[in-house]
Amino acid sequence: MTKTALALTAAITFSMTLNTTSMAQKSRQDVPVELTWNLQDIFANTADWTAKKNEIIERAKKVTDFKGRLGRSAKDLLEFFDFKYALQQDIAKLSVYASMKSDEDISNADNIALNKEIEIVTTDIAQLSAFAAAELAAIPKETIDKFLAQEKGLETYRMTLTKIERQKAHTLSDAEEELMAKTAILGNVPEETYSIFTNAEMPSPEMTLASGEK
Repeated sequence: MTKTALALTAAITFSMTLNTTSMAQKSRQDVPVELTWNLQDIFANTADWTAKKNEIIERAKKVTDFKGRLGRSAKDLLEFFDFKYALQQDIAKLSVYASMKSDEDISNADNIALNKEIEIVTTDIAQLSAFAAAELAAIPKETIDKFLAQEKGLETYRMTLTKIERQKAHTLSDAEEELMAKTAILGNVPEETYSIFTNAEMPSPEMTLASGEK
């Protein structure tokens, strides 16, 4: 390749880099509203998000009421699953809002804090409900089949029950499940740190060329 071609290639590459950087560094307030997502469809504002989070924290404490009851009757088992998955749906809404709010500007510490808050809530709930894995695994298959026949509502959770039966050999004890729940949040730290430094909207300082052009 000739020197002229090399110089031309370098100039084009440099120009594309500047353009790409300029586009990537565009602040959210500079983006037309119609091109941004409307988080009010999930929560009206962060205050409403926080109120829902606090309500879920209190509601989640009731999961311990099911301890020792899961294999007692079909009714108890159905109540547990309904409680668990209703809670998970609300947590999912919190997580989606926090994640999208954070993605608006990864350099915004307040937005990042929302993600960390919901991670802590999820970890705490996992610890509270750690007993369920071993307790469900201890229910004999014959009993589960009887419960399914007795309670039509459990049909919704047939796949879940089948999965529990299949994974019995790999289910940990209460104490081990709780320990795993406590340490789960640590596994996200490296990826979260990397994401912040690679995706944050870093300042783009103005540069003056030798010609005086900025």
